Amino acid sequence: MVGSGGNPLTLTNYLCQKILSEEHFFVQENAFRNLIDVDDCVKICLKIMSDASFPPSIYSVKNTYDIAIIDLVAILEEVLKKKANYSMTIETSNFTHKSRVSDLTAERLSLDFGGHYIKKLIEKYYA
Repeated sequence: MVGSGGNPLTLTNYLCQKILSEEHFFVQENAFRNLIDVDDCVKICLKIMSDASFPPSIYSVKNTYDIAIIDLVAILEEVLKKKANYSMTIETSNFTHKSRVSDLTAERLSLDFGGHYIKKLIEKYYA
């Protein structure tokens, strides 16, 4: 989840800090993550809670699409107007999952996670 909280341990804040400070970091070659704006997460949660077709339960809320970390770094470089100092590593870790309820609810809310969603998200909080 991406928002304005300032937690240095979130992926986007970590990468932003590394790029701005010109510190070296490693990017896993085939790693993917799922990013969603906190505002969109709230919209999905509120809709799920108010929709009687979803029984009370624990639901994952997510973006419909995952992003490769290397693509996220490229977007951050573009938005921050600064080149990242990184090396690629071969190991891979993916923290992604499926959530039919979240995907269906986002569709009902007409949330568009395609196209330039991640770039707009990064611009919203980091430009």
